[in-house]
Amino acid sequence: MKNKSLKEILVPAVVLFLIGLLCTALLAGTNLLTKDKIAATEKKNADEAKAASFTAAASFEDAEAPSTTRRSATTARCSATSLT
Repeated sequence: MKNKSLKEILVPAVVLFLIGLLCTALLAGTNLLTKDKIAATEKKNADEAKAASFTAAASFEDAEAPSTTRRSATTARCSATSLT
């Protein structure tokens, strides 16, 4: 088996590292540019799903859950216009 020089090993390793670094930077930039739009779309979709389930509700807002419960930290609260 032929012994490889340090340059033959190091150059491909550095190139692969730089490619990985570039891909990471591009993905981070894409996330930074789109995170607000993604969050707004997720909230809109969640509100539409809640509205389909709770037809009497006029709007939905996030509320803090009591600290004594073992449920998740936030829960949804709906405000009903009129149940009659």
